[in-house]
Amino acid sequence: MKKLITAFATGAALLAMFSCKTDEGEKSFLNVSENRLEFSADGETKSFIVETGSDTQWNITTDGQTWYTVVPESGTGNAKIEVTAEVWIGENSREAALTVNADGIEEEIRIQQFSPVEPTHVTFYSLTEAEQASIGMINSRVTAVSGNGKWAVAVDEDMGHQAMLWSYETREFTDLNDGSSSECHAKDVSNNGLVVGGSGYYSDGVWEAFPDEGSPVFISDDGHVVVGSIMEQLPEKSIPIPSLAVWIDYVMQPELENLPRENVGQYTMMALGMSEDGTVIAGKTEWGNGMVSPAVYANGNLIRIYGESPEAEWFYFGEATSVSKDGTKAVGYFMVDGQSVSSNFMYDIPSGTLTEIPVNMPSFIGYDGTVYGQGKLMTPEGEVLYYADYIDRYVSEDSTAEGFKYPYIVLSVSDNGKVWGGYYTVSEGFGVTFMVPGIWVFE
Repeated sequence: MKKLITAFATGAALLAMFSCKTDEGEKSFLNVSENRLEFSADGETKSFIVETGSDTQWNITTDGQTWYTVVPESGTGNAKIEVTAEVWIGENSREAALTVNADGIEEEIRIQQFSPVEPTHVTFYSLTEAEQASIGMINSRVTAVSGNGKWAVAVDEDMGHQAMLWSYETREFTDLNDGSSSECHAKDVSNNGLVVGGSGYYSDGVWEAFPDEGSPVFISDDGHVVVGSIMEQLPEKSIPIPSLAVWIDYVMQPELENLPRENVGQYTMMALGMSEDGTVIAGKTEWGNGMVSPAVYANGNLIRIYGESPEAEWFYFGEATSVSKDGTKAVGYFMVDGQSVSSNFMYDIPSGTLTEIPVNMPSFIGYDGTVYGQGKLMTPEGEVLYYADYIDRYVSEDSTAEGFKYPYIVLSVSDNGKVWGGYYTVSEGFGVTFMVPGIWVFE
């Protein structure tokens, strides 16, 4: 009997050990739904699934390259992981790798992003004359295209300030007037279609007031950063004036340092462009006597690119109209006499180098460094082309069809350079010229 009891106890112990290892084995497993992700040069987001035991922690390590992001990078149990690749403008494809680790078990996922595909045609989108008249868009322009090219906004320049939202998916304009106000504005749009402008933001068919009674003008592609203005009462002013402001996740940041507080006109600085992270802002600042300097706000300082003094022979005017997404370059123009352009410029912000460029009234600098302006563009290599000549490289039935219009000026471009927003002009006797919003899509 003693031997029987001993044998039973030994067997039970072995069974317990085996059962314990089996339980641990069930908890320590790792499955990933993909072992390779491929991205187009246009930049996009793709996902994969991590499956592991409910109590098993996992983490993802990358190879240190910065052209893609992974969210989330760690967790417990099953999860959906999103990998986002930036726009790629290089001649060759690029590759990377990330590793998923769960309790010592590893799985590698290879990532490849292909080189850009040259467009084969261009298609033009606009409002018909009937649409313009019916919704009050009789003198309007596209003010912004989202970084991913999926959205664009247009606003009427007349007193009504009617606004429209254009969708890449439907290729149609949508009226942004929700009926709550006789006026609505649209200045910029994020990658998910969130519109900012006027004194609010537009989402899910409704305009909402922006926090702090702010007036938002620009929004980052991911929707986290907004640049605009708030009304500020300065001691030397009898009435409040617009002052530059930055919001991150709808929380206004501390007062921006070194903005002019004395000898200013109607505003301390007006934002006309921002870097993706909101740390560099392009625009203009006004002296007390009304002279206007093109300027950038960078590294906590206001830099007047031209017009460093309010004293001048002529009454001057200028604007820094756009800044690159990485915050390194700004473009704009300066009128030494306030009437005719004397300098079209590119300003290198880190070095302070100022260069004159052969593009009249530069309005936008693209992700790849292309400068767009009135009637022309300049490539990163310095080649200057009329819009018509550039577009005619991509001749199609659309671009040769009756009704196709070339842009008078391009005001915003998607990161991949394939969606342009701006306007063309129509003249109607007695020298009256109207702006009509236009979208040009290269595919």
